[in-house]
Amino acid sequence: MNQNPKENQRLIYPEDTSEIISELMEKYGLKETEEEVLQALKEGKTTKGGTIAEIIMEVAKNKIPRENITSVLQKRLAISKEIAKKIAKELEKKILNLIIIEKVPKKEIPPLQKPPISPLKPGPPVPPTEFPPKAPPEEKPKKPDIYREPIE
Repeated sequence: MNQNPKENQRLIYPEDTSEIISELMEKYGLKETEEEVLQALKEGKTTKGGTIAEIIMEVAKNKIPRENITSVLQKRLAISKEIAKKIAKELEKKILNLIIIEKVPKKEIPPLQKPPISPLKPGPPVPPTEFPPKAPPEEKPKKPDIYREPIE
């Protein structure tokens, strides 16, 4: 998989990539607390899991050579070389070797065609619709109000 993905290619990662990253973080003592994650997000920093995901993407796109994964993990996560080497080995086995490069057909965009200009010809004038005048409402004879009590 030493191909360099081009613009008309798409990388397809294993479905369980995020779970694998979480398991590796827990296994090697990199798991962050909820407070640490929220603090990193507030400060605009990337979480450790996000950093690992970025490294995976950069390796898959050949922005980072595979032989440099260990040193990049060590530097970005501030971990020992031994732990970085173990994580790199597992990332390679469980994620990087399973990434599929799929060719995406290039979409041809047809040139913009202008519709032919044809002025609209005015049709015959439409006479205004006339409605018969409304008749005033009929007044009903008033009956005494039997529901009210007389005022004394």
